[in-house]
Amino acid sequence: MKNKSWKVLNFICSLTIMGFLLLATGCKESDSGNNSDPTVNPPVATQPSGSGTLADPYIIANLDNLFWVTQNSAHWGKHFRQVANIDAAAITNFSPIGNNPNFFLGSYDGGGYTIDHIKISLPSTDYVGMFGFANSGSAIKNIKLTNVNISGNLHVGGLVGEIYYGSVLNCSSTGTVSGTGDVGGLVGVNYHSSVTTGTSMASVTGQSYVGGLVGSNYFATVSNSYSTGSVTGTVERIGGLVGFNSSSSTVSGSYSTGNATGGSRVGGLVGYNLATSVVINSYSTGNATGTSYVGGLVGWDDNSTISKSYCVGSVSGTSFVGGLAGYNDNQVIASFWNTDVYSSPAVGGGTSMGITGKTTAELKQQATFTTWDFTATWKISEGVSYPKLQWQP
Repeated sequence: MKNKSWKVLNFICSLTIMGFLLLATGCKESDSGNNSDPTVNPPVATQPSGSGTLADPYIIANLDNLFWVTQNSAHWGKHFRQVANIDAAAITNFSPIGNNPNFFLGSYDGGGYTIDHIKISLPSTDYVGMFGFANSGSAIKNIKLTNVNISGNLHVGGLVGEIYYGSVLNCSSTGTVSGTGDVGGLVGVNYHSSVTTGTSMASVTGQSYVGGLVGSNYFATVSNSYSTGSVTGTVERIGGLVGFNSSSSTVSGSYSTGNATGGSRVGGLVGYNLATSVVINSYSTGNATGTSYVGGLVGWDDNSTISKSYCVGSVSGTSFVGGLAGYNDNQVIASFWNTDVYSSPAVGGGTSMGITGKTTAELKQQATFTTWDFTATWKISEGVSYPKLQWQP
């Protein structure tokens, strides 16, 4: 009887120990499954088909082809065409295509396809973006960048760090872009170049010359473009769309909806409009917050022009704060700000001629905008919405 009892007891103990072992093994496997990342195969640089000429461009069909482009600067004067969506997550630190002095001098047609998850972490490097420095004659078009995570020093953009005597057409970006100066959601520096039908929904941060779409414009144009992401700069020249619009540059038919926050020269659309530059047929709906020279549309309009534009966001700062412009010393033509959001003054300093404050209700009536073109440029849903640009949905 005693031996039988010991056998039963030993059996029970054995079952108990086995149970604990199984439980421990199960927990370990479960923990391992929760903490491990799926294995991602690194790309292999594979030369794309094609010869790289304008008539026979290199065909970018996958990540291996795109990786090959980043690794072969000898081909940065060639022409490329993308033919499929690409996920770049397997590249842990994407190498910008083009730098100084090895510029990108060719063309890249994204074909309307996406490139997802470009990650670049080069906080001490200048000219950072999918394209670092695109020089004379370069043409970049039809690229959709999604979920970018890009950081650099100077001349940083989601798509291009700097484009010089080139063009960006029908390109877009989403994600986050950060740097020190000349930082833009799509383009860092737009020099003697054009950005047309460009879009950025990226969140952008920097110190100076920071814009939701373009950090700085020099002898350049931004047209039929928009940005929606938040823009934050700790120092100056911070704009919802463009941080610094200078040297006879033009912003036309464009808008921004994101909030712009910074120190000095902060504008809902443009931070600093300088040297015979123009803002025309454009608007902003985001808020502008800073310390000095803060405006709902433009932070400081300096020897430049604002024409047929409006803003409806709130404005706050400590000195030189205005509904339309923080400071204006030149010509403003038929432009408006929302007095229900920011009562007065129209400008924090300088002249307010050509600027009119209107209520929300008045800004939703076509009769308010007597000299504006509602046939080719603007449209309005009477009594329902603020004016929109004809090209908008």
